Amino acid sequence: MRFISCIAACAFATASHSATVSVGSFDIDAILFADDVTVTVGNVPTAARVIGTNFAESVGVADGETIEVLFTDNTLVNGTGFDLFLFETGNPEAPSVSVTTNGQVVQAQFIERDVTRVLTPEAINIWGIDFDDFGLPQGLLNGSIFLRGVTTNTPEIQAVAAVNGGPVAPVPLPASIGFLAVACGFGWAVKKRKPA
Repeated sequence: MRFISCIAACAFATASHSATVSVGSFDIDAILFADDVTVTVGNVPTAARVIGTNFAESVGVADGETIEVLFTDNTLVNGTGFDLFLFETGNPEAPSVSVTTNGQVVQAQFIERDVTRVLTPEAINIWGIDFDDFGLPQGLLNGSIFLRGVTTNTPEIQAVAAVNGGPVAPVPLPASIGFLAVACGFGWAVKKRKPA
């Protein structure tokens, strides 16, 4: 009976559930948000503010500046509809995004404005990017995008989410349960063994 209890406890411990973030009419799994950022052109000392789900701070990417937003524990996927959400505070100013290194820049499309002020004292503008606009094939893409400043505006980006993505390929659950069962069984056998 202890062996069965051990397997059940180990299986429960390996199951992970990510928190959900509600913004406007969207509920987004927290794992889908950006994990890291690198300034590639210019001086953007506050670039790290776009990482994760902290909507209390933002980063402005001005004309001539570029930051690379990285997704390490989740994937970028060109799927159906919008593939990327950009969250911006203040007056709506369309962010410009480059997904590939060829310099092609696409302006985000306005989706909606969240005026509930639950996550931040200001309204949140939600912008969408469809990777089809870049002429990219359907399916898995690289793990980063480039946000570039343009002369017309300097959007204050709070967060970026790869909404058609998902977690990076986890260890398959049946394999991990089998391993845990063997480990628990070994521990049970060692405990039952009597000294000579």
